[in-house]
Amino acid sequence: ATIRYGHFNPALDKFVKRHAEQLNRMPSAFFAVNLTARKPEKRSPQTNAYTRKFLLASPWQPKQCAVFAGALRYPRYRWFDRIMIQFIMRMTGGETDTSKEVEYTDWQQVDRFAQEFSQIQYEK
Repeated sequence: ATIRYGHFNPALDKFVKRHAEQLNRMPSAFFAVNLTARKPEKRSPQTNAYTRKFLLASPWQPKQCAVFAGALRYPRYRWFDRIMIQFIMRMTGGETDTSKEVEYTDWQQVDRFAQEFSQIQYEK
């Protein structure tokens, strides 16, 4: 799930509420993608405010959770989104050059998450 303007997509809450019982019975994982996680100290479910808040309120308790930094792709955003994200990045010490695309994702972290989840799938 991604964060947009400080919130997960409402469809996530709707999906989780509808399927929580089934999700809790099976091996399941949740990962969040947000630019806050570009900072290493905000890259875990416990230290990322969005993910922590979601998990505390959620009826679903996934077996595995992670938070990944995404990419900042200014040239691809609509004008309003580009200006708003630039404003947020200015406030939080991030990249503000709207001609740039910056990949913050730690792909080794993503690979570890996938490997760990594949092990959960086969545990009895």
